[in-house]
Amino acid sequence: SVQDARHPVLVMKGPVVGNDLRLDSESSALILSGPNAGGKTVALKTFGLFALLTKAGIPLPAKEGARVDYFEHVFADIGDAQDIGEGLSTFSGHLLRLQHILDRAGSNTMVLLDELGMGTDPEQGSALAQSIVEALVDAGARVALTTHFTRLKALSAVDSRYTVAATQFEGGLPTYQLLWGRVGESHALALGRRLGLDSNLLDRATELCSDGEQKLSALILKLEKQSADLKAEKMRIDADRRALAEQKTKLRVQSQKMDAEREEMLGGALNEYRVKLAKDSALVKAWIKELVANPSVAK
Repeated sequence: SVQDARHPVLVMKGPVVGNDLRLDSESSALILSGPNAGGKTVALKTFGLFALLTKAGIPLPAKEGARVDYFEHVFADIGDAQDIGEGLSTFSGHLLRLQHILDRAGSNTMVLLDELGMGTDPEQGSALAQSIVEALVDAGARVALTTHFTRLKALSAVDSRYTVAATQFEGGLPTYQLLWGRVGESHALALGRRLGLDSNLLDRATELCSDGEQKLSALILKLEKQSADLKAEKMRIDADRRALAEQKTKLRVQSQKMDAEREEMLGGALNEYRVKLAKDSALVKAWIKELVANPSVAK
């Protein structure tokens, strides 16, 4: 478990959005979704780099107290696997890499997979992706993968070994913030609009999306907006709580000051009374002594 983890290379270039990362033995597979250009692959690479930095004994760019297990092997399938010289298509190259990983995956292994199952028919690709992830998890490996497949996003609902996280998309822009327990929308059309793609093309693409896809996208957008609203409300409540705590502290200090002043005043008054009482007592004693010595004074 690592808090405020930042990609080591990006740290050297300037301020970086930090994220909490976790991948334990109970939830051994992370399904990471969210918008294109939203930071999914960067988060995926950060997992692997932190594992390798730990093996090398190099300090991590993260909050103090980070704990990273020792992995004998860190396997990754990230980027284009095409090889014209070997006659491999992009998808074929990925399959060969995956077979290599499957043959070696075990309980002391971290596996990082970017867009698993892409590059072929979506239905078959997502089914193959699920079967590969299941095999890796069954072998005891820790797995983190990025995906746009709904099939993979839904795994955490039926198997506790899987957990989900999404890169946040807010106000039409990615924030690069990782939200745990969330499923993210791809926002492909929104990204196209942001990059200036012809609006007629985007409108036509929206029409071509199936009714189910549009409803799912709208639902996810609604959930993301609700989450953003809840986050804003939580920040407001936290601010109110801090203000209330500060006010309570001020009132407590004022009360303590007033108590001290009251005690000081009471103490001063008591001392004055004691001094006056002592003087009056001495005077009475003097009178009594004089009366005893000279009774005629009383007459």
